[in-house]
Amino acid sequence: MKNYKAVLLTVGIVAGLFVLAQDKVNALANPSGTVFSFPITCAATATKISNGTPYNTLRCYNASSTPVFLGGASTVTTASGYEISTAATAADKALSMDVTNPAYCIVAAGTQAIRCIGGQ
Repeated sequence: MKNYKAVLLTVGIVAGLFVLAQDKVNALANPSGTVFSFPITCAATATKISNGTPYNTLRCYNASSTPVFLGGASTVTTASGYEISTAATAADKALSMDVTNPAYCIVAAGTQAIRCIGGQ
């Protein structure tokens, strides 16, 4: 029975990876898609990451050691968001996301500029 479960798990993982790779190829092959870069200044209240153009894929980069926290809703907090910064304690300097709704950013105090690139 254990071998049967292992085979099913392996088949499921391989199928999932194929679908993931295929989706990325389809997104890159879209001739009508656009890519655009823009700055965002994150504040101590949730800030919508947008330049007015809707996006399906988003990558944001923080070149500072001041932590910026990203989340998928206007309710993102410094406790619930994903930290990006150059600080040694941060998980990443950048984060890529496939999104269906706008992403938001927040900082603990003051403001911090980040750079984002979006795609349709």
